[in-house]
Order: sequence, then structure tokens, then C-alpha cells
Amino acid sequence: MASSYMSITQTMFSSKLCSGINSFSSCSIYTKNSRVSIRKGSTNTSFHLDLSHSHRSTLKHYTRVRKSESDWEESIDEEKSDQEESEDEENDDKKEDYRAKETILKLYTDIKDRNIMEKDYRAEETVLKLYSDIKDRNIEGISEVIGDECQFFSNFLSKYRLLQGKKQVMAFFYWLIMKLGKDIKIIVKPTFKDGMTVGVQWQLECDKSHIQLGKGFSFHICHMYQGKLLIKNVEMFMEPIFHIEHLRLRTMAFAVSIAEKIVTFLRQAENTRRQAMALLLLVLLLLAAAAFYVTRLRF
Repeated sequence: MASSYMSITQTMFSSKLCSGINSFSSCSIYTKNSRVSIRKGSTNTSFHLDLSHSHRSTLKHYTRVRKSESDWEESIDEEKSDQEESEDEENDDKKEDYRAKETILKLYTDIKDRNIMEKDYRAEETVLKLYSDIKDRNIEGISEVIGDECQFFSNFLSKYRLLQGKKQVMAFFYWLIMKLGKDIKIIVKPTFKDGMTVGVQWQLECDKSHIQLGKGFSFHICHMYQGKLLIKNVEMFMEPIFHIEHLRLRTMAFAVSIAEKIVTFLRQAENTRRQAMALLLLVLLLLAAAAFYVTRLRF
């Protein structure tokens, strides 16, 4: 009895268990990130993925990071673009500054060259005015172009004296004008100019006969003083008067004629007379040597 009851109970439990298993339609397996659903009773087995909450948070964070990176890259690109624009503007400014400096430098050079040319012209004009005033016997005009501390050197003077100061230089030019007189003119030709230094070549001629009486050259150094261009240094050189061509020829002709007369006279005279004439000849030679120095212009 008891054994039959137990078999009946076991049979019922087995049938319930089988029916429970048969009635079990699905079994769910959960993982950390997804849930897999398996349905029985059909040939195809389907898998469904379901994102968890933590995975969605990670994706949102990753999206924000990517957006931040994109924004950061855009900001870097903007900064680079701004930097390039600023560099271009800076380069343009530098180029404009360089062009402006170059223009100013060129303008300054042109003005400087123009001033130098103007000073050169004014220096030459001042020197030519000096000789024009000498020719016109204009003492006041000479005084206007001679500086207060002017130095003058010339072989017109004995022992090549050096004159210092405007007073001595003006005295020399006054003496020169008086010696030249009205019939002698001075012809001047500029030879070179270098800044404030001017060189001229000149010659003395007789106004009526146009015979050359002498020639020479001069160097002049000018400077600016109180807004006026003045001559501060003069060096004047002239051939000695005894070296002038027509005077030299006359002197030589006179000496030759005297020598011929003396030789002729000595041949006809006695010994005493020869001695006397030899002495006279020596005296004449001494007088000729003295005349050589006397005929030179001296201050």
C-alpha cells in the first residue's frame, strides 16, 4: 500500500516537473553588458543586446570627450590662423617700416648730396668773387669773403712768409692791387673742387697788349661761420717775375751785347786796361745778380 502510494507520488512529481520544463518558454542569461534571450519552440534562436546604464554613461562621456577634442582642435586651428595673420600683419608692418626708412634714407641722402653740391657751388663762387674783386680793385668785396682767422701763404713774399689773421691778409691784397695797377688784369680758371676746397689757375696779362706777365695757381679752403661762407686758408704760388718770358729774353740780350763789347774792348786795350775791365765786368755781373732779386715782387 505504502509502496504504491510512493510510486503514484513520484509519478505525479515527474509529470509536474516535465510539464514545468515544457511550459518553460524562455531562459534569460544576463551578462554585465547585455542580456541574451533564448526562446524555445521555434527553429531560429534570436539574440538581443541591451545596453546597460553604465555603458550609456561611458558612451556619453566619450562623446563629450570627442566634442571637447574637436573644440580644442578648432581652437588650436583658430589660434594658428590668428598667429599666422598676426605674423603676416607684423611682416607687412616691418616691410612698410623698411620702405619708410628706405624712403627717408634716400630723401636724406638726396638732401645731403644737394647740400654738398650747393656748398661746392657756393665755395667756388666765393673764390671766384675774391679774384673778381681783386680785378675790380674792390677792397670791401675782398673783406666780405675773408675770414677773421684766415691764414695766407705765398711766394710773393720774401722768405715765404705766413700771414695770419684778416688784417694781414687784407694788407697783402691791398699791396697786390696797388702793384698790379690798372693796366694788368688777372684771368682765373677753376681747376678742381672737393667739398670746401677749391683750386684755381690764374695768369696776369697786360690789358692793352695782352702779353702774359706771369702765371700761378692757388688753393682755397672755405668754411661756414655764422651762416656765411668764408675763406679760411689761401695758398698762392706764382712764377718769379724774372722768369717771365719777355723780361728774360731782354735781360739775356742785354747781357750778351755787353759781353761782346767787353771782349772787343779787351782785345784792343793794354794789360792795365784789361784788369780794369775785368773788374768792371765782375761788378756788372754782381749788379745783374742784384737786379735778379730786386725785380722780384716783395712785400
